Amino acid sequence: MRLMKKCIVVISSLVILVSLVACKSSKAAISKDVKDNTNVQEPVIANNCVLRACFYVDDIKLNAGTSFSVEVEGQENPIVLTALHLFGPNGGLEKDIVSSELPNHVKGAVFSDAFTSKACGSATKTILIPEAKPSPNVSKDIAAFVSDKNSGLSPLKINDMLPEVGETVWLAASVYGGAPEDKKLHKAVVVESTDSKLAFEYENDKLELKATSGAPVLNSAGKVVGLNIGSMKNKGKVIGVANPCVSFNKLLKDALK
Repeated sequence: MRLMKKCIVVISSLVILVSLVACKSSKAAISKDVKDNTNVQEPVIANNCVLRACFYVDDIKLNAGTSFSVEVEGQENPIVLTALHLFGPNGGLEKDIVSSELPNHVKGAVFSDAFTSKACGSATKTILIPEAKPSPNVSKDIAAFVSDKNSGLSPLKINDMLPEVGETVWLAASVYGGAPEDKKLHKAVVVESTDSKLAFEYENDKLELKATSGAPVLNSAGKVVGLNIGSMKNKGKVIGVANPCVSFNKLLKDALK
């Protein structure tokens, strides 16, 4: 498989727009009452929490998107998560690698802190997630890897509930533009929250979110409520879309059984 380009871009705004319009509200939709976020404190991000990854895909090195590690019950080592759609044209490959074939193509990865660029870990095992699919299947867009023993990662915890509409959340990522590269958190307010999709409006409408696919979306407690998939512009506002925590966590747990 041949690498087509070096630059990584966020998934097409058109695809995300179609997803935003087409996805139906599920039974997991929650209250649309806007919360009072005046005194909400942003979470604290540890070093080696938000990651850049270099994946060894067949005979090439793929530097794609953003990754993060999480704690998973019953697993000795942290699990590293990112977006499946990065293993295709959106990440610079000639064609998509289907999830069932990912372990046959991704032989390992090395990780560095997304803000300091310091090496902090590796992985040699790709987790088979049979039900995973790239976007526009937002709630199935996930890839996962078991970190190697003694990796210096700082895993996050996955929240067990969807955030509420009106709740403040933060994208934890180094952005391409619109904010300093070393700014770790980018504030947003949830505008849709179902088990099909998490959507949120960023406070900063100047953000350029290239290479943030796969980054964690956090609540004020620092727990993961979404896995970032992409973004779009709507009436001058930047809208983010993420795989909801309840959805990707179920796929992950089922795969690890």
